[in-house]
Amino acid sequence: MSIMSDHTKKITVKLGDAPYCKVSLFEIMAVERLWKVYEKLSIDRYWDKRDIFRGLLDMIWDAIKSNDLIDDKYLEICDENNLDTIRQEIDTVSNDVINAIGTLIDEMNKKKSINVKYFVNINFEFLDKFIYWKYDLQISAESDDFVNNHELIKQEIEKQNTIIDKITSEESFDVIYAWCKQNCGDSILGEYWFDL
Repeated sequence: MSIMSDHTKKITVKLGDAPYCKVSLFEIMAVERLWKVYEKLSIDRYWDKRDIFRGLLDMIWDAIKSNDLIDDKYLEICDENNLDTIRQEIDTVSNDVINAIGTLIDEMNKKKSINVKYFVNINFEFLDKFIYWKYDLQISAESDDFVNNHELIKQEIEKQNTIIDKITSEESFDVIYAWCKQNCGDSILGEYWFDL
């Protein structure tokens, strides 16, 4: 995964001096691309909690804009909707998305970008697993090369670079926030999907 590792290092350096309000926008946009997978995958599943998790994401967006803490509101929502039990029953793919939401909320309450590398990597790790599964690859150097050069990996690198360029070059937070809200809707899988 050398291409992704090199990219991760570059992004981490670029975000190193950025204020947390900007870093958090990069992070939630990464989660939003994963969210589109959960949103589609959970349709007609008994563990479908799209309304709850969408509400959590919207809460994060609001907290980023207002610079507020989420505090215990997240835990209250989890308890009220029995989300811990739900997380034990859903598939691994969906759990990746839910874990990302939880990690972002925890980080926001610290107001410190301590997990930038996690949010850069999480989408690559997801795509790595998906591509291995999609093409029934065996672990090998050849398979790693195939993954590294897959269009989904290249698209994610391009997407992250575009976001980084925008949030590090634009001074106005309101302009950046509006741009991020308008440009976070694409699924990380694009036109690809699971053979269910």
